[in-house]
Amino acid sequence: MHFAIYLASHTVSGEISNNSMRFTAIRPVTRGSLFFGKYFAIVIMSAILLLFSTVTSLCVGGIIYGFDSLKILMVFNGNTIFVAHPLLVITIFTLSNMLLIMLYTAVAILFSTALKSELLAMLISVIMYAGNLVLPLFFGATSWLRFYPLVNVNLFAYFGSTRLASDSVISQLFNTVVYQGMSIWITIVFIIGITTILLALAKIIFKKLSS
Repeated sequence: MHFAIYLASHTVSGEISNNSMRFTAIRPVTRGSLFFGKYFAIVIMSAILLLFSTVTSLCVGGIIYGFDSLKILMVFNGNTIFVAHPLLVITIFTLSNMLLIMLYTAVAILFSTALKSELLAMLISVIMYAGNLVLPLFFGATSWLRFYPLVNVNLFAYFGSTRLASDSVISQLFNTVVYQGMSIWITIVFIIGITTILLALAKIIFKKLSS
C-alpha cells in the first residue's frame, strides 16, 4: 500500500518538478491514455509486489506449519457462516488489498496532480490511510463513520469472525470492524464509485497541466 502511494504521489508531481512533463506531453497518445497508463502501471507494479509477499508468506508458513493446515471458520457479510481453506482466506485477503491499492493509488495520484507536490500528496494520502485504521477506535461501529467512504472500504472485514455491535475501543482493537447497517455490496459500490470519481477528477486536471 505504501509503495503504491509513494509511486502515485511521485508520478505527476515528479515530472512537473524536473520539467519532464513537456516531453511526456508531446508523445503521440491522448492525454487520457497517458494518464491511465501511469495509473495502471502503478497498480500492476504494486500487485506484483503484493503477490510476491503473499506467496512468500504462504510458502514460509507452509514449511513451518505444514500445507494441510486446519480450515478456518469465517462469517460472510455478518450472517453466513462457512468453513474456508487457508488458501481461500489468503486469496480473499489479497483481492481485498488489491482493491484498496487501486483506491489509494487514485487518491495519491489526484493529490499529486492537483497539488503538484510529491511531499504533500504523499503526506495527505498516508494520513487518510492511517485514518482508516485509527478513526474506528474513537468512533463506534454504529456511528456516522460508517458512511465515510475511505473508512468503510475494507472488504476483508466482511469475512471476519464477528460483526461488532459495540462502541468499545477494546473490542474494536481485537476484532474486525464491520459497521452496522453496512454490507459487502455497499462497500464494493463505495470503492468503485470513489475510485472512478477520483480518477475522473485527476484526469481532468492532468489534461490541463499537460496541454
